[in-house]
Amino acid sequence: MKSIRLIIGVAGVWMCAAIAHAQVIRELDPKVIEAWKKAGAGASWCWYDSLGRLKTLKTRPNESAALPTFFCPKFKPESIAKLPDPGQPFGIIVRGTGVTDRELKEFAKFTSLCLLVLSGQSVLGGDGAVTDSGLTALAGLKNLQTLALERSDVTDEGMKTIGKLARLRHLDLWGVGITGRGLKELAPLKNLRCLMLSSVGDSDLKEITRFTDLETLVLSAAEVTDKEMRQLKSLKKLRTLNLGRTKITDIGLKEIATLAALENLSVHRTKITDAGLKEIAALPRLQFLNLQETAVTDAGLKLVGTIKSLRKLDLIASRKVSKSGIEHLKKDRPDLNVVGP
Repeated sequence: MKSIRLIIGVAGVWMCAAIAHAQVIRELDPKVIEAWKKAGAGASWCWYDSLGRLKTLKTRPNESAALPTFFCPKFKPESIAKLPDPGQPFGIIVRGTGVTDRELKEFAKFTSLCLLVLSGQSVLGGDGAVTDSGLTALAGLKNLQTLALERSDVTDEGMKTIGKLARLRHLDLWGVGITGRGLKELAPLKNLRCLMLSSVGDSDLKEITRFTDLETLVLSAAEVTDKEMRQLKSLKKLRTLNLGRTKITDIGLKEIATLAALENLSVHRTKITDAGLKEIAALPRLQFLNLQETAVTDAGLKLVGTIKSLRKLDLIASRKVSKSGIEHLKKDRPDLNVVGP
């Protein structure tokens, strides 16, 4: 699970949720912050890094895409109703159980909301779940650019509502039962830059290719194989790709090797070998490579060393590489940050 979250974060990949604001992001009004704190929320700043991971800081970071954000506990609907709208771009993050369709309806009043992260809300249809019905309340959030519904009870039907959020750039549906049928409903999202999925299979990959401006695609733990990996070749702008814990092999990597813009690639816990590394060694912009728990050997490390653009290599739990092999790699590439095994 740790390997998955390395790229997904909550809620990667590239700055997939680069929030394109039409106005300057300001500090929130202290009175607004105080009102939210009294309701139990914590104030912070958040943004997504180049791997699509959600990052937070108490103080404002030197990141143009950072948003003032409230981290919220379980709220009663009547409490949310009393909270002031900051009147400027901001975010709300709720992790763990706590938000139901009732609370979601109240969140919909915050028309300046740009980021909404609801992680771990699913209890398999029981109390505390966000469902397709609840999503309809979000239709009025015209400024929403980042939406994470990780592990919710949303289905393909709910994608009809999400497809109407025209400004959406980052959509995290990891752990949600979305298939190709639901992806078709997202076709109107012309601004989408980051898509995170885990329930899709080979037959659904074709539907992903409609999002030609995607810069980040997370398919970690999805039931995808080499069979339809060629479908991804049309995503020419893809900068981050996570295929960790999928059934991809060296054959599939041959198709990925055509993605010339790729900067970050994760194939952790897959069956790739040194042979597969030969296919991706020619990627001209690759900067990060995650090979955790793979069968790569010292011979593969030599290939990795030839990727001049590479800056970080993750080998955690890759037991077939030796200490001497890593030492040789570090000697040849002192500029390369090697993690593990």
